Amino acid sequence: MNGFHRIARDDENDTRLFDALEEYVLDSYPNPQRVGCLDRDLLGQIVETPEQLDLTDPKFLHVFKCAECTRDLRELRRTREARLQQGAACSSVPVESAFGATTSWPKRVAEAGSKACLTLHRLAEKLKSLIR
Repeated sequence: MNGFHRIARDDENDTRLFDALEEYVLDSYPNPQRVGCLDRDLLGQIVETPEQLDLTDPKFLHVFKCAECTRDLRELRRTREARLQQGAACSSVPVESAFGATTSWPKRVAEAGSKACLTLHRLAEKLKSLIR
């Protein structure tokens, strides 16, 4: 098995794990009064720019015990994915790079996706270390 297939399989396993964790939180931790919830802007930052947050702060553990915050995060991620897919649909429009070379939108989206994936992996590692 080459490295790409191993990474793809690992990513699929991680996705299943996070999906199961998300479902568990949604089923097991209702919080209709939203006690201790993070505000919508902060949840948006978790989705959009997690690298700009101090994820070692214990307040971020709240999302693992709150169905309402988990539901909001899920919605924010879906909105972000739809926006990224819409950007990819415009892939036939070339963009001039800073160096004068032409770069297509799919490449830029793929690069951004790779960065986001790495950021999420780092977030998961930090959260795992806090939970242990």
